[in-house]
Amino acid sequence: MSRLTVACTVLLLLGASAVSAQDWKAPDPKAEPWRDARLKLGPVFFNPTFQIRDLGIDDNVFNEPADPRQDLTGTLAMESLAGIQVRALLVTVRQSNSYLWFRQYRSERSVDGGLKATAELRLDRLRPWVTVERAESHARGGFEIDARAGRQLPAFDYGTDIRLGWRLGASVAYRSQKIEYAEDEVYDFTDLGAVLDNKVTQIRSYARYELTPFTNLIGGADITTERFVTNTLRDADATYYYGGLESSSDAPLGLNLTLGWKAQRHKDPTVPDFRGLVARGGIGFVVADTMRVALNGLRDTGMSYDALYPYYVEEGGGFTTQLRFSEHFDLRFDGRGSWLKYSVTTTGAEAARTDRTVVAGAEFGYYFGGLSGTRVGLRYEYADRHSPIPKRNYARSRFYTDFRLSF
Repeated sequence: MSRLTVACTVLLLLGASAVSAQDWKAPDPKAEPWRDARLKLGPVFFNPTFQIRDLGIDDNVFNEPADPRQDLTGTLAMESLAGIQVRALLVTVRQSNSYLWFRQYRSERSVDGGLKATAELRLDRLRPWVTVERAESHARGGFEIDARAGRQLPAFDYGTDIRLGWRLGASVAYRSQKIEYAEDEVYDFTDLGAVLDNKVTQIRSYARYELTPFTNLIGGADITTERFVTNTLRDADATYYYGGLESSSDAPLGLNLTLGWKAQRHKDPTVPDFRGLVARGGIGFVVADTMRVALNGLRDTGMSYDALYPYYVEEGGGFTTQLRFSEHFDLRFDGRGSWLKYSVTTTGAEAARTDRTVVAGAEFGYYFGGLSGTRVGLRYEYADRHSPIPKRNYARSRFYTDFRLSF
């Protein structure tokens, strides 16, 4: 293992708190997106952003263990946030589009996009909200499926926050989300749509106690139902009992952590259930007004595409450090790691294994304006994956630039 990998792994182990890539949150009741909007007309606000990111050389486009292929790549991205704020009513619409380009390997090119609309009513004791979103993505969805697989991700959620009394409150929410892979998406000789197309519904309820004006102590339960279109072997019901902390976006110390017990029960009696600790969340803070540090981590289950394994346990975490030298310069360091642990098999055979992936990067940036203004960045990133399956091992280096233009 290289020195860079060892250093990154140690930092991740020290700094991992807990976050889930599949987790979702209600709209932040203290967020005020209209204040930083570039364009305002009465109650209407609009904030567009244009980016040319990841422009540079990828020395292992397909993450191959041998004979890696190199190409020039880049992403053109545009995002806009529009909304209206009238008294207690806030409506926001966020639209994003991106074009991933490769000079030589045209099969890896893709056009992605997303649309998310949220309406919330910020009353004194009650804050109901509803969100509708739809996204199309070809990005690698995680560390297990190492391919740019196209998929649709429609989702819908609604809920309400209730203020019960002095420092006490509660939240109740419902969410429904689908994963629909494109018909021609195949990875490791597996039709991803046939295996992983599913619908997930979740009911979330928890009570909270206000520790500070920015942070709440919470405790509650999530009930999740996961149903697959054709691969019913992976159908499961799960209950997650947890406690933790949640912070608003303007908190000087951002704490969003939950830790608890998850019971995942499978509808097929031949698939063993999962029972164990699960952790989700992260922490962010500022040091001496010039350095921002963010740590995150997770421990949770995920459904595997592999016919031998119905699910795996993912453990990992990451960190990001940003140093601001002046109004115009910054330096960022980041790293993340993931350990995918496979033990339960559909055949009952003993075939335990662990796949480990570590990614580390550094970036230098220059701002033409303030913190939210136009920024040019120069970045280096290294990734390393190790698995008992030889064809899944790889190492990759990337050196590229980012350009973000805020109007």
